Amino acid sequence: MTADPLAGLGRFEADLWKIADNPRANSNLASNEYCLPILGLIFLRHATNRYYEALEAITYYKDPHELAGKCDFVMANQPFNVDEVDAETVKGDKRLPFGLPSVNKAKKVSNANYLWLSYFYGYLNGTGRAGVVMSSQASSAGRDEAKVRRKLVETGAVDVMIDIRGNFFYTRTVPCQLWFFDRAKEQDRERADRVLMLDARNIHRKVSPAIYDFSPEQQKNFETLGI
Repeated sequence: MTADPLAGLGRFEADLWKIADNPRANSNLASNEYCLPILGLIFLRHATNRYYEALEAITYYKDPHELAGKCDFVMANQPFNVDEVDAETVKGDKRLPFGLPSVNKAKKVSNANYLWLSYFYGYLNGTGRAGVVMSSQASSAGRDEAKVRRKLVETGAVDVMIDIRGNFFYTRTVPCQLWFFDRAKEQDRERADRVLMLDARNIHRKVSPAIYDFSPEQQKNFETLGI
């Protein structure tokens, strides 16, 4: 299973027309005058309702789409270094197979980086793969974060970790890391205990004084490594 936000658009459009049947029957507009404005209004109303439904489903505390263990692929660029997640609420979540990272005296998770990494691992099925943008602090975090990291690495699913220099974000100057999971690797005796770690902080293209990225040639070099 792959989480695809565009899946089912054809069915969604058909549903919109069904919703529109009653006002269309009572409208004096010709069909060609009617379709776009009415569908547009219906779509906006539907999108607004979905937006408010989404506000009620905070990913830290809920898995609203019940994706745990079902995804073939996960890609994520989640917020870094979020604090104050309620530890009592997330404790026991099936998406946290490695337990909680550090919890402070107020029973809050001090840093949610390893909540995210655990969640993304937990979403994958037995052969699923994930690519995650993560704070560069995560790979050296200590205390309970280090315990979670050790358990995660010991699964054999961590495939590649890449250090990226700062200024790769349009609104932030912080450096980051790319983490890649491959759960099929857990069953591969030759690969399970290996993690490819790349220092790519000196690999970049300068787009502007404040923005860097990878050139197409540099991206191809990464592809030759199977990333």
